[in-house]
Amino acid sequence: MFFFLSKTVGKLIDPFNLAVMLLMAAWILRRLNRTPRLRLGLAITAAVVLLIFSNGVVANLLLAPLETKYPRPKNMKPPAAIVMLSGVLSRSQVGDSYFEFNAHADRFIEILRLANRFPKATLIFTGGPGALNRGSLGEARILGQLTQELGIKKERILLDKLSRNTYENAKETAVFLKTKNSGSTILITSAFHLPRAVACFKKQGIEVVPWGVDYLRTANGPSAWIPSLWSLHRSYKAIKEYVGMLAYDVVGFI
Repeated sequence: MFFFLSKTVGKLIDPFNLAVMLLMAAWILRRLNRTPRLRLGLAITAAVVLLIFSNGVVANLLLAPLETKYPRPKNMKPPAAIVMLSGVLSRSQVGDSYFEFNAHADRFIEILRLANRFPKATLIFTGGPGALNRGSLGEARILGQLTQELGIKKERILLDKLSRNTYENAKETAVFLKTKNSGSTILITSAFHLPRAVACFKKQGIEVVPWGVDYLRTANGPSAWIPSLWSLHRSYKAIKEYVGMLAYDVVGFI
């Protein structure tokens, strides 16, 4: 049930979707010829939501506490394991012979870079079927195969083929780390996602070295004040993460 809600309710907190629903409600009331003041209020609220959250400065303010909490360590001893959280493939374009990376591909690039920097580290890829469709392919299997094709030995790779969200990523990966790991562990994910991810691993008794990638904050120049779809998307990412942390705290995942 929690997994289903996380994949559906999360869409409702998207500022764009919220504005569309408010406008639809205003349109329905107009068709019914009812409550003109409420109709006007809904339309104005939709416009305000879009103007606020499409502002680049607002997006940066929302993202800053998330992306600055865990800066990368400057001096890093060779880790025993490197974990990459799933979410780098486009679910609508994943198949047995074809797949496409999405905007979070930095995670995969970074684990390959660190794999070469730390040649003795075990690489752990997380990700089972993360869509509501249980028959969808998992990222771990695809990325594990691709990593081998790019020159990493199979013996260095472990695959978590079961997890579907951040909590399950941590839970399943902890099994590997507690049985096969005797050193430090680097955790790679998008910088805005690190606070929730690190908390999930701590809940499982695993201390990790946070390694953020895919930073979404931009410079607060004059152009940042101009509304844009990119800023609207960045605001949504931050809001979704705050709501996710609250939900995980309520159910005891962190």
